[in-house]
Amino acid sequence: MKDFEDAGLGLGLHLLTATIKDLQHALNDGKVTSVQLVQAYLNRIEANNQQGLELRAVVETAPVELLMEIARGRDEMRANRALIGPLHGVPILVKDNIATHPALGMNTTACSYALLKSIVAEDATVIAKLRSAGAIILGKATMNEFANLKAFNAIEGWSARGGKGRSAYDTGEYGEQGAKPSGSSSGSAIAVSAGFAPAALGSETSGSLISPAGRAAAYTLRSTVGLVSRYGTIPGCKSFDTIGPIAKSTWDVALLLGCMAGLDSKDEATQEAEYPINKDYTQFTYLPHATFKGKRLGYPRNGAFDLDIPWGNDSVRSPAIKAALEEALKKMESLGATVCDQAEIPSLPEWKALATATPKFALNIIAHEFKEDIETYLATMQSAEVRNLQDIIE
Repeated sequence: MKDFEDAGLGLGLHLLTATIKDLQHALNDGKVTSVQLVQAYLNRIEANNQQGLELRAVVETAPVELLMEIARGRDEMRANRALIGPLHGVPILVKDNIATHPALGMNTTACSYALLKSIVAEDATVIAKLRSAGAIILGKATMNEFANLKAFNAIEGWSARGGKGRSAYDTGEYGEQGAKPSGSSSGSAIAVSAGFAPAALGSETSGSLISPAGRAAAYTLRSTVGLVSRYGTIPGCKSFDTIGPIAKSTWDVALLLGCMAGLDSKDEATQEAEYPINKDYTQFTYLPHATFKGKRLGYPRNGAFDLDIPWGNDSVRSPAIKAALEEALKKMESLGATVCDQAEIPSLPEWKALATATPKFALNIIAHEFKEDIETYLATMQSAEVRNLQDIIE
């Protein structure tokens, strides 16, 4: 991929690799402004989203005039040393199933035309938290339409509104249809890897953060259900759904998680959770936490590669991936870790039997809960032409 370095604005930043921490330093040192950053990321999106490399990672951006107005406001506050929070003036992309207030000028559709005329009443809780931390919501990332619930065997990264998303680096297996970005948070991962934003929000029901982030060589974290509010997010399944960041460093992931985590009266799962919240998670990216010394790592070799199940395990059978994993294990040992090779998982036979006998056992739960969850979500709309699953289908 051609690296425009800073999208032609002379910022001295490499947007392909720039992290949130990098942008914080540049903003604080007066080397760049939020107005310049917003314009630079918009330039990169313009160059390679629908044209150029045709990555189709962004379904829409907020109106340019509004973005610039918000960015100027952030710059003025910075000049007066009145920072809102740790994300002050940093542009962020969010998956198109996470609601943004109508005043931000964007739709929330799960990349489906069925929801294009639905108007949300307010920000999703995570969006409100990011904005209160100073973030600028740059646009909406593409995704598998309805998080792959429209068809379980749908093409990775495809949606009616967004088209076929393409991995920025993986040549994939689809030939002329483009590379396989995985999903359903495909656009969020592609965008981060392509320098369309320093980080993005995605969501996961079953693998929708971990898998696309892995394909994009990005960092992510599937937050435990109840740690981060799902209110205002088009659901997949309330038993499994969670929201997480995709970014270019573990520090960025930790920062975003800390900004989002917390109780929310609109999501009962957060009230039932017994997990530590309102913490500075970035502390775990430094010593004494960030080290392999003294750590014992279990490697279930017999469970990682030899499970003869009809889904979800193809990539780990790749000889190249196996070799890379072996090298990673050696590296971790050299850094002080004790690797327990051939670690046994007592429940593995039971899980394998269940997965082999019923390949879509989890999908059955998701499909059952989605019918109820989508109606609950649509009931919160300010206005909508669809109010239930049947309306969406028709």
